[in-house]
Amino acid sequence: MKRKAFLFLAFLLCVSIGWTLGFLRLPIVDVQHSFWVGGLAGAAAILLLVVLVQLIRASQKLSRSRRPQEGKARRILVLGLSVLLIAAITLGGFGFQWSQKTLREQRHQLEQQAQIIESIKTSNPSQIMEQVLQEMVAQLKSNPDSSLSATTRKQIIELSQAFRPYPYWQGDSLTPNAYSPERGQLLQALLALQIDSSSLQQILNSADFSNADLQNANLQGKNLTGIHMPNALLRDANLEGATFSQANLEGCELWGLN
Repeated sequence: MKRKAFLFLAFLLCVSIGWTLGFLRLPIVDVQHSFWVGGLAGAAAILLLVVLVQLIRASQKLSRSRRPQEGKARRILVLGLSVLLIAAITLGGFGFQWSQKTLREQRHQLEQQAQIIESIKTSNPSQIMEQVLQEMVAQLKSNPDSSLSATTRKQIIELSQAFRPYPYWQGDSLTPNAYSPERGQLLQALLALQIDSSSLQQILNSADFSNADLQNANLQGKNLTGIHMPNALLRDANLEGATFSQANLEGCELWGLN
């Protein structure tokens, strides 16, 4: 009776282990097949149990013809090795599943980054910036005082807000932080045009140039009073003589400034 109860409990243990492996999808299988893989794993575990039982019985028969202590030691050794084998398979399965999950998450993040970069490259704000700049040039040529209309200023401000920072490739790696090359290009274009100081000041006070990529930018002698430019990338930029009175430069990367 005790032997039957032991075999029944062992059967339940093997089935549980089998379906656990199926739930973990080991080996890696599609979710819809994991139930049947679990059943097969359970059957394999039962087969392993049968083999172990036969080995134990064989060792018992040998122990009868030899010293009793030697047969007992063999049984303990076989049981111990069996427990270690099951524990190693289970722990290895959890570790392998965790590593696969980590790899899937990393792959998903890289795919998202690639999609973001591609969407930014082909986004409408980039096309709108070219149109707005062309309109600005035409408007400045037609206005002797080099002023910009309220509509044009509003378009520039909204354009700066439409751009979104994103990590992008530099060499063979992604930038550690998200930056907006488009905002950097827009700011440099505005500073390069001969815009009257009043119009430019209104734009700088309201536009969003946070996280702008201004690497190696030449801002020498530029008046950037009141500009909103936190977390901008100003590495190796030339800021000699530039004015940043009441500007928001919190978190900017200023390494290698001239």
